[in-house]
Amino acid sequence: INDIVSVVKLCSLLFAGLAFFQYYSRAGQFSYSFAYLFSVDTVTIFTLILAVSYLLWTFSTNDKFRQAKKVKLLRVIEDFVFLLIFMSAILISGADNSDFKFIFIFIILTATIQSGLKHGVIVAFLSAVGIFLIDLAYSTSSTINTNFENDIILAGVFLLIAWPLGYYGQLEKNHVARLEDMVNRDG
Repeated sequence: INDIVSVVKLCSLLFAGLAFFQYYSRAGQFSYSFAYLFSVDTVTIFTLILAVSYLLWTFSTNDKFRQAKKVKLLRVIEDFVFLLIFMSAILISGADNSDFKFIFIFIILTATIQSGLKHGVIVAFLSAVGIFLIDLAYSTSSTINTNFENDIILAGVFLLIAWPLGYYGQLEKNHVARLEDMVNRDG
């Protein structure tokens, strides 16, 4: 399970990277000339993205971190970093008009699978609050804000992903504990 979660986190980072590249291409900073494709700026950005992806991959799959006493704290910090990365990707790619708001689904899924119902719902709530704050801060009209209406639905989707998935995880843990108890009594 941890390997699958790590792959999902790495894919979500790649999607966030798409938002950053979309911003740079829209700002006119990427030209498609041969000289620019191999310039120092492009190589530096590409290397930094790969390095951050590799470091996050290492931290999420390393056995010694999984066995650490403070694994819950490490997961909270990791989820917070992902939330910040996703918020900045949304802000850069159009703020309230961004097409990348769905990206929070990845961190909600992985947080719920790794840490359970309570943590998953908290991450879903923080994601929804972040999207609402962006909508309210970047709203350009005083009339009906359709982005806010759409994001209310998205926030509901966030919570409806975390809640049943977390509940399923609790059922699975309870079932495993019951089976272990039965084996210990019979054994």
